[in-house]
Formats: sequence, structure tokens, C-alpha cells
Amino acid sequence: MNQLQVGLGPSLRRRLLIHEAAAQEAKDTEVLADATKHLLACRDEIERLSFLVSESRLVDAVVTARTLTELLLIAPEPLPGTRVFREIQVRWIYSKISLLLHGPFPEPR
Repeated sequence: MNQLQVGLGPSLRRRLLIHEAAAQEAKDTEVLADATKHLLACRDEIERLSFLVSESRLVDAVVTARTLTELLLIAPEPLPGTRVFREIQVRWIYSKISLLLHGPFPEPR
């Protein structure tokens, strides 16, 4: 009976460690999937915005710009700390400044 008790503890510990590792892997996969979905949504809004501006559909572009801004503000962790996400934010800020300085249309000659 004594050997069963000694063997039961290590066996349970191993099973708990395996379960813990599997649970962590599942959580990591979920976080990665959420981040990927969010990046794809940002990409879609950037592409939509670019198209709308090129077509001079500025009212629709403003709505899309607000959606993109919201997506950039509510990014799930760990996206805000990633290089790719910071690059998207910098480009977005640059495009907003450029639009303010130059407007959506070329200057008249």
C-alpha cells in the first residue's frame, strides 16, 4: 500500500503538468488567433480606406477611418507591443498628418 501512495503522487503530478502545458498551449493559440484576426481586420480597413480615398468617397472614408482608429485603440494584447502593429500605428498617424497638411486632393495650379 505504501508503494501505491508513493507512486500515486508522482503520477498525479506528471498528469497535472501535462494538463497545465496543454492548457497553456491552448491559451497561447487562442491569443495568437485573436491577434491575427485583429490584424486582418486592421488590414481590411486600411485597404477599404485607401480605395475610398482614391475614389473620392470621402464621407465613407471618414467612417472607415473612425473604424480603423477604434481598431488601433482596442488591439488585444500582445499586439500593441509588436513591431508590425507599431508600424501600422505610425503609418496611420503619418497619413492623418499628411491629409491635414495636404488634403485629399492635389493643390490647384
